[in-house]
Amino acid sequence: MSASFDAYKVFYYVGKFNNITHAANALFLSQSTVSRSIQSLESDLGCKLFERFQHGVTLTAEGEMLYSHVARACEDILIGEEKLKQLQSGEIYKIRLGVDNFVFTQFILPVMKDFQRDFPDVHIEFSGEMITSPDHCFQSLLCGDCDAVFTLGPVPEAPGIVTQYLGEYQDVFIAGRRFEELNRDRVRIYDVSLCPFASLNRGISGSEYLRNAFASYGLRVEPCYQVEDFRHLLDIVDMGMCLAIVPSPLFARLNDYKNIFPIKVSTTLPKRNICIVTSKNNPHNLARDELIKRIRKNMQSDLV
Repeated sequence: MSASFDAYKVFYYVGKFNNITHAANALFLSQSTVSRSIQSLESDLGCKLFERFQHGVTLTAEGEMLYSHVARACEDILIGEEKLKQLQSGEIYKIRLGVDNFVFTQFILPVMKDFQRDFPDVHIEFSGEMITSPDHCFQSLLCGDCDAVFTLGPVPEAPGIVTQYLGEYQDVFIAGRRFEELNRDRVRIYDVSLCPFASLNRGISGSEYLRNAFASYGLRVEPCYQVEDFRHLLDIVDMGMCLAIVPSPLFARLNDYKNIFPIKVSTTLPKRNICIVTSKNNPHNLARDELIKRIRKNMQSDLV
């Protein structure tokens, strides 16, 4: 290998951020040092790795191919270094995430088994309190009480806050076999509003969202039942006690509920998107960044 690992490490960070300044900050190097390292690597390899623009850089076709291999190698080495430091110092990392019930069940739980295997000494705290309002979310991030928040967009702009939209999904109305008369094409939303409904206590499918969903059509609906999590919500619908509104990615995985069916309402609900909100001032934390990367990847595979 003609180039050193340090050169490939610089290349990895520039490719990760698409920005020389951000890469320099992450590596605690000057911008000129990072630029010279990239130029030297391009000279050694005999090809151009980046296209330069006023506000950043993008990988060339050759750069993309090289990055796909270098990224895997660098991330494995960085994870190994981090785990070695933990072993030597006895240090325990804590990751604090603000999440909605649906986000936690659908997108975070599926990645936790492998993450726990790779980072057995990391403690993770999930909280719904961080998503009660944008102001509360921003304050928690900026003061370091929270590492990242997964919530619904749009999120208002705020100094020091970074928001990345990951994808959108469609909500669906669901019912149990007691409401078989609704299992047909083009059911009027008015007819649906006459039925009893259940909701979560708060969050993406909470009582406030239920009221607003019908209020946008001039209809008034109050939940007859409010529960803490989606499992309880689905149990109530499965028993035929009421209807509910749930995210379509959740409904697509309802293998355990044979009595539940989607209601084909003539007027569809607006699509909603999920985003991740972080602070620009978060210190480097490999375990946190790796967990967020895995959650983001799982989300993007399920969302539109």
